[in-house]
Amino acid sequence: MVVAVAALIAAVYLSFAHYGFDVLEEGYFLHSAQRLLEGELPYRDFNTPYTPGVFYVYAWVIEHFGSNVVLLRSIQVVARFALMLALYVAGRQVTSPFYAALPPALIIGMDTVPGVWSLHPGWLTTPCALLAVIAIARYTRGGGVWWLALTGVAAGVGFAFKQNLAAYGLMAALWLLVVCERRLLPLPWGRHVGSPALRWGFRTARAGVQAAALVLLPLVPAMIALPYMSGVVIGALIAPLVAVSLLGLWRIVRDAGRTPVTYGRELAFYVRPLVVLACFGAVTAAWFLPFYSAIGDRADLLGPLFGRIEQTGYYLGMLPPGLAHLRVVAVALLPAAVLPALGLTRLWGRLGVALALAGAAVVVAWTAIESWTRGRPWNAFDWLLDLRGLARSAGTIPGEGPYSLGELILYLPSLAFWVGLVVLITSRNRRGLKEDLVPLWYLAAGAALLFNQYPRMDSIHLLWSGGMLFVVGAAAVERWEGLARRLAPALARGSGTVALRLALVVLPLVAALPTVIVRFEYAGQFFRPVAAPEELTRREGPYGLLRLNVDADEGRVWLPGKDALMYQEMVSFLHSRTTLGEPIFAYPAIPGIYYLAARWNPTPFDHLFPGIASDADQREIVRQLERVNYIVWDDAGAHYWVTPGVNAPVTEYIVNNFRIERFFGQYAVLSREAVIDWGEPLYYPLPSA
Repeated sequence: MVVAVAALIAAVYLSFAHYGFDVLEEGYFLHSAQRLLEGELPYRDFNTPYTPGVFYVYAWVIEHFGSNVVLLRSIQVVARFALMLALYVAGRQVTSPFYAALPPALIIGMDTVPGVWSLHPGWLTTPCALLAVIAIARYTRGGGVWWLALTGVAAGVGFAFKQNLAAYGLMAALWLLVVCERRLLPLPWGRHVGSPALRWGFRTARAGVQAAALVLLPLVPAMIALPYMSGVVIGALIAPLVAVSLLGLWRIVRDAGRTPVTYGRELAFYVRPLVVLACFGAVTAAWFLPFYSAIGDRADLLGPLFGRIEQTGYYLGMLPPGLAHLRVVAVALLPAAVLPALGLTRLWGRLGVALALAGAAVVVAWTAIESWTRGRPWNAFDWLLDLRGLARSAGTIPGEGPYSLGELILYLPSLAFWVGLVVLITSRNRRGLKEDLVPLWYLAAGAALLFNQYPRMDSIHLLWSGGMLFVVGAAAVERWEGLARRLAPALARGSGTVALRLALVVLPLVAALPTVIVRFEYAGQFFRPVAAPEELTRREGPYGLLRLNVDADEGRVWLPGKDALMYQEMVSFLHSRTTLGEPIFAYPAIPGIYYLAARWNPTPFDHLFPGIASDADQREIVRQLERVNYIVWDDAGAHYWVTPGVNAPVTEYIVNNFRIERFFGQYAVLSREAVIDWGEPLYYPLPSA
């Protein structure tokens, strides 16, 4: 049934694969794959912060099946299907089916389908990271060594597509195997180490390795985050890793001297992490060695492969939590606290259900009446949009949407971590039962994977970073349900259970609501009829849907009519003014133009975020632009990316050597021969302005 439900959701996702086009993110991966087909290579010929696996997969698909964004999105739909299943399976290790379904449901609700970030490699890496988490969980419960091998393979495959998420998961796995080795099965060779000196040597070496693991788990992320270290980064991302290591230290001290020193146990201490690393290394070497040879054995080019990138253009920090967060949390948790007390009274039963239904009816009726009094028609979709105002009035933090920096949902994983940590510390095992390491492992893996939020700490990246801590939170909520049932037996049957569970999920629902509403608003533009022929002649343009009819892409996705015509007319104009092999330049961050126009970028940078290109890089870009006669300037995007002093050599070269040829919506096509001077609405923020 779980597979069937996940498949049904994937089918719904697949039905949206024909809608929208993300000219920044999707365009970046599409054009990078095309550059690969043209003989260019990542790091050597074009700039990228990602490992090259995703470019090779997309290039292979394009080479064999043609340039089709819909087909490439289908790959990501399959990856989402695997992610949903993996997250549910991970949850089932520690929770019941209902609570195991909550984390994937939360991810589904926040997902950006249709049309935004659909081709990002994070969707490919996340299922691999979750598979590694599941494998370690199975190994700690008595599984064979092949579960360790699967951990290394999964991490290696994930690393090929997006290095940071896979690397953090691998780091957490090695930490657990080293720190909790006394709770894991030793090798069969159980002969005791008789020599005191040898026993001392084994213990000293083991202590050194464990100390290194305890220090490196929080230290490595802290060093990565050092350029933008802040109280929010420390509290949300670094502090959980420090807490996990302190808990690991306590366990090491507690277990010291409790187990005998045998050759089998000491050998297993080193074999376990080596198996994981060997399998990870084998998968990585299979693609890295040919790739390294292809780029000319240039070790100096591999900085981005290992995360050595300029963070200025990528950093997007969270807003610090405020009183509004606390108010929303307090109100959202109130039903979960009140229901057990209500369950102790005689008012419980049908009256409680009736009151809940009546409250929901009042909310729906109120929004409908308010809509009617404003003189506009009302329907269920409008009611969902009206919930946005309800969420804001309830204390939602400013900065809503998929790029939000201040939503409550961003802090939900950290809250789940600390609650889960308290639950773990206060839990007591039944006498005679072996300690279960899975809760500790989920805390460590969740905290490590959450660091994937850095440096872009928004709600989109949370789709890949927060899953395991959502599982931890679901397990903690289930513990509260059990306690509430014991306090109020009336909640343990019928409507009591339903009401209790609804009350317990209020907080994640409220936290996710702004992102869900923005998703509905974005998707609403695709719930339109196809544009009628008479609309195409209107000056204001068609508002119905049109297929994006360009030769470069066979998918022919549906877009709002004005957008489809804008891209088509711009591509046709560029084709009329440039030859097939002639370069153009799209600035500052619209690489999808290269893909749609089937023209190549003469520079290594498909988008110029602030700080990505050094001064030397920008001087080289200026030299390469000498071959370019046409530039596509994103006038709206310039307000976001081109702040005073950013990319000054490139921007000033464009302003001094190009003029406006023609506008297509927000995009201006510039040429060297044009005569229209710069001015409004073009945006160029000179420092003196």
